[in-house]
Amino acid sequence: RIIDPDARQIRSKDPAGEVSEQELEGKGDKAFEAANNAQVGALEEVPAAFALDAEIIAAVFGPDAGKQVLSRTWQHREAGVNEMVTALAQPQADANRSVKAVATVLKRLLEDKNPSVYLAALQLLMVLIAMKDESGRKVDSRAVVDASVVVMVSRLGETNARLKDETAKVLLDLADNANAGGTPVVAGATLKMPKQTGVWRVILARLEFIDTLMDKHGSTPENGLSLQAVSPMVTVGLNSSNNLTRAKATTILKRLHELHGHQKVLPLIRGIESDASRRQTQEL
Repeated sequence: RIIDPDARQIRSKDPAGEVSEQELEGKGDKAFEAANNAQVGALEEVPAAFALDAEIIAAVFGPDAGKQVLSRTWQHREAGVNEMVTALAQPQADANRSVKAVATVLKRLLEDKNPSVYLAALQLLMVLIAMKDESGRKVDSRAVVDASVVVMVSRLGETNARLKDETAKVLLDLADNANAGGTPVVAGATLKMPKQTGVWRVILARLEFIDTLMDKHGSTPENGLSLQAVSPMVTVGLNSSNNLTRAKATTILKRLHELHGHQKVLPLIRGIESDASRRQTQEL
């Protein structure tokens, strides 16, 4: 189940040693924080399978950071990321090593099932993009950003509204940032056909985000949102069994029709197999 990131979470061990999660109100309450810290427990040793990752992280942020972000306990993982964010605000003596350490963390934590840890990882990514070396120059982190965008796009279909909104917000920021690859990188990852084409929520989430991107950046080959690039995802949406997905695909089709004209959009219209979508697009 997805835990509301606005609610405080405590992990505690019952007498049998099982780990359980409780949700508490009272963010910022000192009594709550004391109880939370008491329940978290000491950092465990890093499993042998993760030893190399721990070394890469520890080389930049210290041994405890490696243990924290690789911990089984979400509070430790979140705390470790927050400490990294603070450290990266300073110029980095060995920028390449710092990028490698952050890449190691993001590869794991952008897929973290805990909302608080995932949101912290999003912040870490944005700090990485702004990171500078000791001479004050921006550090090249494009490869890390490109890989991270792919993972983030896969999380646009989150049922947790806050996670979905925060993911979309960061992706939009990246689309506006030429140093991070800009719109072509974000559009390319969003328009890549997912394996779960039959899962309407996955397609709907991508169509919603494509519509937002087009609203802000238009539809051109240069920004990765050309008619040719967008059409396959729209076609899947138009032929979906889900009404919301068909409706969003129809909205994008009408936008493409206005931007590119009837003749250029005609092949897309002819690809409609759904009777419901045909009725919705009759006026085109």
